[in-house]
Amino acid sequence: MGRRARFIDLARRLRRAMRAADWSALAALDREVAQALRSTPRLLSSQERAALADLQRAHREARERCAQEAARLDTALSQMRQHRDGWMAYAMSNSHDLDTEEIRR
Repeated sequence: MGRRARFIDLARRLRRAMRAADWSALAALDREVAQALRSTPRLLSSQERAALADLQRAHREARERCAQEAARLDTALSQMRQHRDGWMAYAMSNSHDLDTEEIRR
């Protein structure tokens, strides 16, 4: 696969993984992009430069999407930590059959 086709393929796969919120695929693609860029010569044709620019946009969009998801998860985890005592009290009062130590984990 030529450089232009590789850049186009990587950009397409990044966008697909981003739409699917497939974080494992995004992590693997990030490594692929890094490897592709390391092996890219400085001199590129205009078509290769255009494909590379699109790949850079797709990668930037993926980074932004990952940052948004990380912020969302941070907020959700923070809220869970804030309400943890209430949830534990509720669970303990409604789960007489469960061992208290299992609830606390």
